Parts: sequence; structure tokens; C-alpha cells
Amino acid sequence: MTDSAERMNLAPLSRPPSYSAIDTSPHTVIDSPPSFELHHPAATASIQVLQNDTVLFYAASYNLKDVSDIILYAGYDSKGPQLAQLQLIPFTKDLRFYIGGLKHPVGDDWDLVRCAESGNKIFHRSPIHRFESYSLGPNGQRVKEKLHWQKTHDRKLGASKLSRSDYKLVDEITEEVVAVYVDCSMRLGTQKGTIRYVKKLGEMAEMAALMALLGLLERSRRHSQAIPTSYVR
Repeated sequence: MTDSAERMNLAPLSRPPSYSAIDTSPHTVIDSPPSFELHHPAATASIQVLQNDTVLFYAASYNLKDVSDIILYAGYDSKGPQLAQLQLIPFTKDLRFYIGGLKHPVGDDWDLVRCAESGNKIFHRSPIHRFESYSLGPNGQRVKEKLHWQKTHDRKLGASKLSRSDYKLVDEITEEVVAVYVDCSMRLGTQKGTIRYVKKLGEMAEMAALMALLGLLERSRRHSQAIPTSYVR
């Protein structure tokens, strides 16, 4: 199984440092909310996720029968270990994702990202995409996170009034903005966008948020290219 980047025999990108090359000596760690950049390798629909110029993840886009629409790998290409999968649910605006190494997750292995056109109290001008995950509390206990992505044009968050692909991530319990995705795909270069967190989440919740966002961006990309719905699972 190969993705579009591999089929075109593109020159390989520089590898991130191997684990054996990473300096493990003690450092002072600043525990601040992270930021990530999304980049398109040349001539491919797949996405690389970078932090501080290091490629952390490769989100491979597939349009094949019995293969998830997005598979997230560690490292700079699809040869790394699998970390997560995402599927577009046909005939709906819902998504589902799985975090883990199973090749063929089933049933409750999947988590749902449900599209809601309106809420109980407030009518949302653009749909919200709800999902749940968890973070670890100070004593190691699981703390449930209820989150949603929603399109935004709020300049205070760094979004553009003209963009149709800027999103904010909202904590549904506190109603606070947790992160902002600002799309850069209209600019020159390979950078697609930037995710900037304003509140630190746990690792699992952060991964869930990334997969949900990648699914929204993938659905939008396919819609803009008018791919027939029969090809979208």
C-alpha cells in the first residue's frame, strides 16, 4: 500500500533525528501550550505535522477500498509506525477516528466526531464537530475532555474574515477556546496551516483533536475537488 507521495517517486525529505541521536541529558522544560505546522509534501494530498522544524507525524491520505481515509504515522513518511486512523462516514458529515496500532479496528475501537448543526441553547452559524477524549489529572486519574472544532473568522484569534478553513477548538465544559487552526494554503510554499494551542491538553486529547481536524480538512479538500461520494467511505 502506497500513498500519492510515494507513487510519484519524490526525492525523500530529510529524516528527523533517530532516537539514538536525541540528547537525553536533563534540560529545563517550559511546560507551555504547543504549536504545530501542517505542510503538504510537494504534489501530494498527504500532510506532515511539524513542531520546531522537526517532522513529528505523517498523515497519509488514501482513497482506496477497505483502507482508512487518513492513517497517521510517526516520522516523516508512511514507513513509520502507525499511530492513528480516521474515516469519513458516508452520507453524513460525521467522522470517526481510532488512536492506536491496530490495522483493522472495529466497533468500540473507534471514537465518533459528530457534526451538529445547532446546540441546545444557541444556534451555531457554522456546524460544530463534537468529540470526546481524556487528559490525565495531577494524580494520574482520567479527566474527560468534551471538545469541538468550529469554523471561525475571529481576528483576535488570528483567523481571517475571508478564510473558509480557519477553525477554533473549544472546551464545551468551560466554553474556552483551547486552540486555533489558521489556514495558509492560499500562500506560496508547502505550508498548509498552523495549529496554535492557548491551553495545554493531555496527549490523548491533543491527538484526538489533531485527527478530528485532519478529517475536516480532508473532507473539505475532497469536496472542493468534487470527488464523487461513492469514492468517499
